[in-house]
Amino acid sequence: MSILSSAIRAAARKLFPEITLSPLADFFPMERLDRGEFSSSAALELARLTKQGSEHIAAQLIAEVSATVSASLRCDSGYVVSVSTPRDLVLSEIVPDVVSALGAIGVDRRSGDVRVVRCILPDSTEPVYARVRLLARVMQQVLLVVAYEGGCDVFVDPLPPRQLRSQHEVIDFFRLSVFYALEHESERRLEMSGSHDTPSNCRVCVWTTHHYHERLPRVRRVELSEARKRGVIDVRMPNDAWLLSRDRALSGLLERGSLERVVAMLQSDEAWLRFLFHGASTVLSGDFDPAVALFDEFASPLYSARLLVERYQRFEPYAGLPVAADRVARTLQTMGLERRLALRGLAMPVVTARALALGEVAEWAGAFEEFSSRAHIFINTPQIRGALERGEVSGEVGEIVASLGFGLSSILRFVAEGPCEDR
Repeated sequence: MSILSSAIRAAARKLFPEITLSPLADFFPMERLDRGEFSSSAALELARLTKQGSEHIAAQLIAEVSATVSASLRCDSGYVVSVSTPRDLVLSEIVPDVVSALGAIGVDRRSGDVRVVRCILPDSTEPVYARVRLLARVMQQVLLVVAYEGGCDVFVDPLPPRQLRSQHEVIDFFRLSVFYALEHESERRLEMSGSHDTPSNCRVCVWTTHHYHERLPRVRRVELSEARKRGVIDVRMPNDAWLLSRDRALSGLLERGSLERVVAMLQSDEAWLRFLFHGASTVLSGDFDPAVALFDEFASPLYSARLLVERYQRFEPYAGLPVAADRVARTLQTMGLERRLALRGLAMPVVTARALALGEVAEWAGAFEEFSSRAHIFINTPQIRGALERGEVSGEVGEIVASLGFGLSSILRFVAEGPCEDR
């Protein structure tokens, strides 16, 4: 456990000895690093259990932690946030690999249970492009699970369930689900199949949209709510501002006919994978052009990430992959240059683990895309590119190169070309 997480747990035990915090109360990297670097929801969890104010509890926790740990902490909407985190604390937050990261958030994989991901696909009350984008987010989580855990049970209501064990199988089911959404654009359906009873140690992630969830029969909403309270499911409903287009200028690009023309050009697993990544990207639907996935553009997240891996590996042996955590610890000294890029690279294993375990795909997509964009800018700077070509990667440049490589190493299995099972 990290220094910060240990400290806030000790503070919570002192202030509330009768309460044991859940693993989700630990410090984790923030999605927006401009608002802070690591945050803990301990105060919010304690406030929910004690019926006290979260900001008051956060102030108490900060006072206790600050007495034992040299950190700059503040309260932000009930979260305890670390800003300008010292080097030793940053290093304590680095998780060597995704498997360790899973343990850090309390996911028990020892039972052998296969993770379950479920999508309650909306009917015609949601535009067909919104249904396709929701499917892309769902399948991006499934891709992560298959890449790092080997398999996933997937339900896309109303389609029959699937057991997916390879990247090819995920892409094939994504293709089938997209075709279903397009072919049933006008269907009316307010029911979902099956139940949410799950084996012990097996947590289900359920996806749908806000609008469709509110239209489900009350008994189904209660069922989801009760399962959520029991801690056996996580419910993910993408932000409507991301999912739905408010800018009608692109309406033609998002209509069924346009989507079908794009989908008709996807003739390989590789093309469908590009389309999946683009559909799940952080680009708002008002600016979303499905055809971007057909071309080699930086607007395509998978293309951008793969090009970054290729550019990074040109600088071998100075920047070979994978980069282990101990190399980062040896090189990370000042974090003075491009601190945000360094932190984003160091945090990628934890962000990846939370995306596959808890369905935090929106946060993962944002971190993934920002990391790739900032890394390209860094490498493309003339003085940095020259230093890398000459092998001059010591000092601050070496720190960024190491953290960048560490971040790439944590997602290499996921973005590298070729099927997962061959890597």
